[in-house]
Amino acid sequence: MILLTRATGFVGGNLVKEMLNQELQVRCLVRNPSRAEVIKQPEVELVKGDITDKNSILIASDEWSVASLRKISWLRKSKAIENY
Repeated sequence: MILLTRATGFVGGNLVKEMLNQELQVRCLVRNPSRAEVIKQPEVELVKGDITDKNSILIASDEWSVASLRKISWLRKSKAIENY
């Protein structure tokens, strides 16, 4: 199970699609669910919150793995994703 932040943008939307293609369970932390039309699918759980709010993260994560696009971008650039 993966909690994805920054999922409503171009990269995030494509990442959600890829995660679903891999049959992963996806939960997305979004500030404004009305802007999340791109990722609204029955298999995607949306949680309203903000990445800068600790309580939002705690509620949304609920023992899930957390994937932040910022971290994934860094890992890809550093080629550390192979070891991630």
